Amino acid sequence: MPGKTARSVPSPLRGYRYTHLILILLFCLGCAATPQPRFYHLGIHDPGSMDEDIRQKVAVLETTALPRHLDRPQIVVRRETHELVVHEDHRWAAPLDRLFRESLASRLDGIFKTTRVVPSDTISAYPTPTHRIRVRILDFSSNTDGIIRLAGFFSVQEAREGTTEKPFDLHTRAEGKSFSDFVAAQALALNMLADIIAAEAAGF
Repeated sequence: MPGKTARSVPSPLRGYRYTHLILILLFCLGCAATPQPRFYHLGIHDPGSMDEDIRQKVAVLETTALPRHLDRPQIVVRRETHELVVHEDHRWAAPLDRLFRESLASRLDGIFKTTRVVPSDTISAYPTPTHRIRVRILDFSSNTDGIIRLAGFFSVQEAREGTTEKPFDLHTRAEGKSFSDFVAAQALALNMLADIIAAEAAGF
């Protein structure tokens, strides 16, 4: 009507946009406030050039399933004899049993002169194995003081022969109290196990 000032009516879309922006902002703030987990690896030996590797024999490394309390992505630390702490913010970069196989196989592969050592996960890419290395893991963890225990049984056999398991129970101590120190000590325990297996498999 003449003489009256026209007033604009708020658009429903404008309110929706404001609400949408607020929700996005709150989501971003929540992401920024949530600490991201750290991931750890046990390390691998430098394989060198595949073209220069003339080894004809192949050994496959197999492991049994991890104990249930260790078969998880989070790093587990023993607090007491019957108490474990599962750390959500510190995790393995891959399933621990696979990391164990890959890391131990790479160490053995660096030691043996006439035999390639590959984890069972990738054996399909290689010729039929002439030897098998089996590891049964009973414990591979740390306590809160940084004492690492790697215990279990292993066997080395030619593909068609029987096998006799031999026990191992290895202990190392972390140099510090960080999770990186703990994992470094676990990697050292793997080095020790690789040396024991290599001594048993003389001639590889």
